[in-house]
Amino acid sequence: MGNNVTVVLSEEEALVLFEWLGAINETEAAVADPAQRRVLWDLEAKLESLLPMVFDSHYAERVAAAKKAVSSGQ
Repeated sequence: MGNNVTVVLSEEEALVLFEWLGAINETEAAVADPAQRRVLWDLEAKLESLLPMVFDSHYAERVAAAKKAVSSGQ
């Protein structure tokens, strides 16, 4: 493949993005193109490996706090 691209996100932004990708990836109908679906799956997996809190027992609360922070621009 080509050159790598780096995107910088706050932990809160990454967690919100991870949560959204999980919801999108649960339904194959949401993304019909196989290449796009593959990229979304890979991005979700990469974020999961970088966000240890996805395995936290307080995950739902962490997501809610992250969504609030991102929505308010904090």
